[in-house]
Amino acid sequence: MPDNQNTLSLDYYIYKFFYIWSPYINPNFITFINTLLIIPILYNLYYNLDINIFIMLNIGRAILDISDGAIARKYNMTSTFGK
Repeated sequence: MPDNQNTLSLDYYIYKFFYIWSPYINPNFITFINTLLIIPILYNLYYNLDINIFIMLNIGRAILDISDGAIARKYNMTSTFGK
């Protein structure tokens, strides 16, 4: 968990949740799902669909990005691309 223990931060709760579930989740899988979310986001943007869905998908991507980093830091995982 990051040094900042600010309980008012959303990151604090996301880190706490994923630290519990992290032994069962691979950060590369989270990144893959995060990448797949680009498709509905762009579709929604291109066809001017509901803005609420667009916002929820982007918030979901942000949460996945935070969780990916949290799990990778917890288990000290690095890739050749990330070095």
